[in-house]
Formats: sequence, C-alpha cells, structure tokens
Amino acid sequence: MTSSAAALPGGSAREPGATGVGCAGARAGIERLEGRITPNVCAFLERQLAFGRMATGTPPSAEQIPEEAVGHPRVAAYLDIFDPEATLWEAGSTPKTGRLVIGAAIAGSLRMVPDLHYTGTDVVADGGTVMFGQWNTATVRGHKVAYPQIARNVLGDEGRTIQARRYYDRHVLVRDTLPNAPKGLFDGIADRGTPPAGRPPHASPQTASPPVWPRGTQGTPMRCCAGWPGPGLLGPDWPSPW
Repeated sequence: MTSSAAALPGGSAREPGATGVGCAGARAGIERLEGRITPNVCAFLERQLAFGRMATGTPPSAEQIPEEAVGHPRVAAYLDIFDPEATLWEAGSTPKTGRLVIGAAIAGSLRMVPDLHYTGTDVVADGGTVMFGQWNTATVRGHKVAYPQIARNVLGDEGRTIQARRYYDRHVLVRDTLPNAPKGLFDGIADRGTPPAGRPPHASPQTASPPVWPRGTQGTPMRCCAGWPGPGLLGPDWPSPW
C-alpha cells in the first residue's frame, strides 16, 4: 500500500480510486488496488493472498489420487479460492472444471515448485469481477525464477471464483537465457494517464524491477535461469502454471 492511501474510519486505509469496503487485511499483499471493493471482493482477495504466502511444507505425493491430494493443507487453501464447480482456464491449456480436477492441477504444480509464492501487483475490481495481477516467485531446477501474471476472476457466493482466466508473461524467463530472445510484447508501453492526486505514476515492470532477481528477494541475486537451456522452458517438464 502506498503512503498516499487515504485514512478511513476505524484506522483502515484505501488506495485512491478504490470505493466500497476498506478490506485492510489484504492491503499488505497488494501494490495497487482500485475499483469497487465489495465484501465478496475482499473475501476473494484475502483467500488469494493467503495461498500466495502460505508455505507448502511436504508437497503432495505423486502417488496420491485426487481425492487424497485435495486434503493437503495448501491444496485445500487453493481450492478455498474457488467455487466447487468453478472453471479455470490457463493460457495454452484446456479448461479445468471442478474441485478434483483443479486440485490435481495445483497439487502437480506444488510437487515441482513447492516454494511457490506470490504477492499482488495491480488489482482492479468491479463488484463481481476482479482483475488480479501478481508477481510469482519459485525455484525451478535449482534456479530462482520470477514472472508476472494476470487473471480475470468472476466471483460467486462468499467471494469464491466461479470462472477464472489466467495469462502469464514468460518473456522475463527467456530474455536472459536465449541469445535472440524476442522483444517483450509490452516493452515500452506504459500508462500515460494523469495519476490520482498525491500519487506518482505507476512504474512499468521494466523500471520497477531490474534484470537481476527482482523485488527484493532474499538470497544471492542472479540473472533469471542463467545456464538453463531456454527451449526447456516450453517443454513438457515446465510446470503447469498456478
């Protein structure tokens, strides 16, 4: 939360441009929050961020059937984000519907990247619809990686997602490993509108994060995926996104 957020009754705070409930409990995990924040949106944000910061512990076992995998604490926390009959579309994959199918997908991801964490970046809500931007970090084959993600969530009862579509910018993963990596699709594109009063213009990802391990991650900084063959990023061993 930026220092320009306005104080609300009861000691909570809200970003400029956000209306509705304060939802102070979700503020620490989001860089910028705008739009109409209903109680359902607040409940969704709190569940989404709780999963993002949660430790996996012992990952789900590959020998577990889906009915067993959904009992893992972090898989259960992930499924708490969704309605039992939710549909999830991941970029480049077929839709996943229902608790067991979505649970099996996240269980597989946590087996490959058990240290997956994320925080919210740009989040915009309009009642029952939320665009949730996040910054993912994980260790893959001994290499620290990080990349942005955006998802459109349609919310149902109690703020649980009934439809979600997710997209990932993996250019940050290949730009340091492929000698002829293409230019980033959004390089040079920035928001040129007038910022709200008292708020500086929001920095683009290129200016907000250096080409080394970004956003203040603990440990020795390194260029993303150095020495890791670039084509392997797109192969079947790359984990299904989360």
